[in-house]
Amino acid sequence: MTPKDIFGVIARTIGLVLVLSGSYAIVSILALMLGTFPSDEGFTLRAILPNALAVWAGLWLLLRAPRVMGLAYPSVADGAEEESSTYVPDLAAGRAYLSAYHSEGRALPRRGRIYISVGRIHSLWAIPRVKHLLELGYEVTSTGQTFRALSDASISCTALRDLPSHPVDLLQALSNGEIQFIFRTDDFDLRIARQAEHLGIPVLTTRTAISGMINGLTALHEQAESGHDAE
Repeated sequence: MTPKDIFGVIARTIGLVLVLSGSYAIVSILALMLGTFPSDEGFTLRAILPNALAVWAGLWLLLRAPRVMGLAYPSVADGAEEESSTYVPDLAAGRAYLSAYHSEGRALPRRGRIYISVGRIHSLWAIPRVKHLLELGYEVTSTGQTFRALSDASISCTALRDLPSHPVDLLQALSNGEIQFIFRTDDFDLRIARQAEHLGIPVLTTRTAISGMINGLTALHEQAESGHDAE
């Protein structure tokens, strides 16, 4: 195997991983392009582009066909019970989280709307946690793959565009005061982070941080129910 063949295998692998993980960005096309050029024609755009686009389009159709045909993804809808059907919060950790949060002069709202976006890879992880948030009385809004995953699991979730002001994007929803929390583990826009910080809206970008916040919110409601207002 020549160095060029090895390079092609590596590039194709990267492209396939990106597409299978739900990324249809230009980088996945470029990776497939680099890995599919014919050895007898060399590295030219004319040689690699048709092959790369054909591979990318085939993978896209394979992954998107269930959605285009109106079918649910079995891994999300039928396998939602694989991790856990319910989320059991750590109340001790939640009380500590809440105490630390308040010691910084901040307060958590007992009601509000949470924007969540975790992508396909963390959908099963998110489902029981979103159910728990709804039980606490919070509303949930989302977009894209996360919205579809929650809808497929029969979880009440509002599409971002269906909020009262019909915002065109998350940035506008933040400016309109329609979002009180952001839980997002996928790609994140720096403009949104800056706007959220300016408005004092918590932004959690890891699963550990999100679970910590959910524990804190649970402790907040526990204190309210017991008559000890933490705010």
